[in-house]
Amino acid sequence: MSEYDQEIKIDINSLDQELVRQPSLFLQVSQDHAQAVSVRDGLKEAVSVAWASAEGRIRQEAAEEDRKLTEAMVKSEVEMDRRYRRAVDAYLTAREAADQAFAIKESFAQRAFVLKDLCSLYVAGYFATNAVGGPGPGRLKDDRRDALREAYRQKSSRARRVL
Repeated sequence: MSEYDQEIKIDINSLDQELVRQPSLFLQVSQDHAQAVSVRDGLKEAVSVAWASAEGRIRQEAAEEDRKLTEAMVKSEVEMDRRYRRAVDAYLTAREAADQAFAIKESFAQRAFVLKDLCSLYVAGYFATNAVGGPGPGRLKDDRRDALREAYRQKSSRARRVL
């Protein structure tokens, strides 16, 4: 679960407040994403350094022992090096965190679009209810559903007559 699970939710009864909060929420999420990417990129560099260090040490040990190494042998030994493995594990963890931060950032970008659409619906009276008992949004949906049912019945009865 993310620390933003509650923040991503939109209270349709407080669209004005949600609109005011959106830019600061998006800024916070964007900064978290940038920080996660920075950590990931730093650890990617640490992986390269760990590779070079392990490769140098392995080649030096082989030279001191008068052993011949192929590139495949060097690569295999570097990949088994404990320090290199720790660096790779840290990088993979940071990459996952950066990917999650990106997904959260994208979710908040989508939230901005949804807020815009909800405000348009509000202005159009979609959420309005009539205290006298006129058609509110639920009644309009029922009317559409009933009209679709009736059209389906008519189409079905015509099809039966043809057969």
